[in-house]
Order: sequence, then C-alpha cells, then structure tokens
Amino acid sequence: RLVPITSPTTPLVIGTTHLLYNPKRADIRLCQAAMFLAELDRMARTSSGSYLPTILTGDLNSDPMSPVLQLLTSGSFQYEGLRSGGRPMPRKLLPDSLGLSDSCQWEVELEQRGLGRQFSTGSGEFKHKFGLQSVYSSGVTTFQDRWTMVDYIMYSTSQDSQENKLKLVAKLGLPTEQNMQRSPKCPSYICPSDHLPLVAQFLLTP
Repeated sequence: RLVPITSPTTPLVIGTTHLLYNPKRADIRLCQAAMFLAELDRMARTSSGSYLPTILTGDLNSDPMSPVLQLLTSGSFQYEGLRSGGRPMPRKLLPDSLGLSDSCQWEVELEQRGLGRQFSTGSGEFKHKFGLQSVYSSGVTTFQDRWTMVDYIMYSTSQDSQENKLKLVAKLGLPTEQNMQRSPKCPSYICPSDHLPLVAQFLLTP
C-alpha cells in the first residue's frame, strides 16, 4: 500500500506475482490467483467496504482465455469439472484449514470485519469484487511453444464511473504474433529478457 506525496488522502495498492508455469496445472494457478486476490483484499479493503485503487501486475503464465484470466477479468470462474492435470477439478480445490473463502478473502479478515458468516467454501467457484480491467486486450509478451500473452497489468474499476479514481491514460503498444515472427527471438539485442516489457501510465485523482 502506497501513499502518494501529492495526494496523501488517496492510497494506492500495487501487487505483483509470478504464477506456476506448468501448462498442465491450471488448477494450481487458479488457486494461486485466488490467494493473491485475498492478499489484495486484505490490503485494499476500506472500512466502508469499498476498495482502494488497485493495480495488479505479473507473469501469470496464463493466456487471455485461461481460467485465471476469466477469474480476474470477469469477477468469477466456475472451475468444478474443468479438466486439469488429466482429471476434472473437484468442487473444493483447497482445504478449509487454509482459511480461504470462495470469495477470495481470508477467513480471519472476514471475522475481523464482523463478516465471519460470509466465509464459505466448496461452491466449485472463485469470485471477487475488484472489477479488474486489463490494460492490454491484444498482443504478445513471450514465446511458449508459440508467441502468446502471459504478462499483464490490470487495474480496479467501479461500476460507477464517477468513483473511478484510477484512470489509464497511456500504454506502450505490444507487437502481434506476426510482428514477432519477423523479429529476432528473445532475449536479443532488442529485448534483453525473454518477456517483452509492459508499460502503462495512470492518473490517480483524489
């Protein structure tokens, strides 16, 4: 959680992560994303029940159609029965002892807010209320058997546009798969990493 010097009344939460690569384990990445959202909920939740402006970044090792991306961008994902690792996912992916609700919130946080009764598991679904929107809707960021997008910058939004304190004002364009087929493979003298850079500029209003 950051407090801008020029706008101390508007804290900003920024979280970054790197999810498992294994292409066969979408279930593990989905659980990692749910726990990451729970940490963001812990850091960004206000006493009024709303969220501080939040930016999420990372190498999610997930393409735009993956369960992880559907959870993040749509706010929910029904995973029960979806095949992962050669078998269908069960109704409950994580043990209750972990204390993670299907709403991607920690049980202890819900209890401290007087919302302990809202803790629930075993629905076969993860969900959240961040209203995340991806900065990039197309392009590629790395090569994994083919050129694809697995790196993301996302930011929180509100259903009421007047309440959106975080606004995207600019971004660095990403190449297409066709562009990269005509370019040197990464890392190279053009890009010293095996992932292309993502850059976004935001405006944070009081």
